[in-house]
Amino acid sequence: MTTYYAADKGLWTGKGVRFTSLPSTNTWALEHLSELQEGYIVRADAQTAGRGRFERAWLAVPGKCLTMSLVLKDPVWIPMGPNLGQVVAWAVSEVLSGYGVQGQLKWPNDVMVNDCKISGILVERGVTVEGFVVGVGLNVNVYSGDLKLAGLDRPVTSLAETAGHAFNVDDVLDALRETLARCLEEVRARGLSSLWQAWSRQDWLKGRTVGIRGVDGDMTVGECLGINSEGGLRLRTLEGYERIYWTGDVDRIQSG
Repeated sequence: MTTYYAADKGLWTGKGVRFTSLPSTNTWALEHLSELQEGYIVRADAQTAGRGRFERAWLAVPGKCLTMSLVLKDPVWIPMGPNLGQVVAWAVSEVLSGYGVQGQLKWPNDVMVNDCKISGILVERGVTVEGFVVGVGLNVNVYSGDLKLAGLDRPVTSLAETAGHAFNVDDVLDALRETLARCLEEVRARGLSSLWQAWSRQDWLKGRTVGIRGVDGDMTVGECLGINSEGGLRLRTLEGYERIYWTGDVDRIQSG
């Protein structure tokens, strides 16, 4: 474990800790939440039990992925809790854009490139200590061979695979820290309007026929109408009714 301080490139504290390997950066951060300050970053070069939404495993090839968790403990984030993953997805897409890679945003908080997932975000809330831990997984230097060996059930890609060259993972982290700080400060100062504008421009689902599976396991099919002003998914069902979803597993349905 290495503790570092990068005031010029961090968030509000600039503090962080880096592990060679962890089961999960989110789990470690939640277990130590009482000791961590606002903006603290927990990073692992390899993650052996990383997880996403619905307890899916997250591919984390050692040295080729950015796997980190961000601590947010300011009470200002409490009413924005349901939207924090969306803010972080926005920040990730901004970082990709800075590298010349066009990302799209998939509700509730994934980032897609060329119809493949490149990044996922998992927000968890402290139980005994107030605060949020936002886990970020970003495929940086993962290539096709790595992805095939993983046997994943959906298409994924990486920054290197898309751009055609490898990246320094530390540099990508620096860019993400700076962008996270900017995006979070923007919504803290001005609300979520900038987030919704960005999401509308980059919405991967809007206008598409999608299937959404709720917590009860039932799937509903319809046209995605985008997201509403609170971050819920708007769906027009095949029967013509509009529904709002706050959670669920959604994907495009291919025609034909």
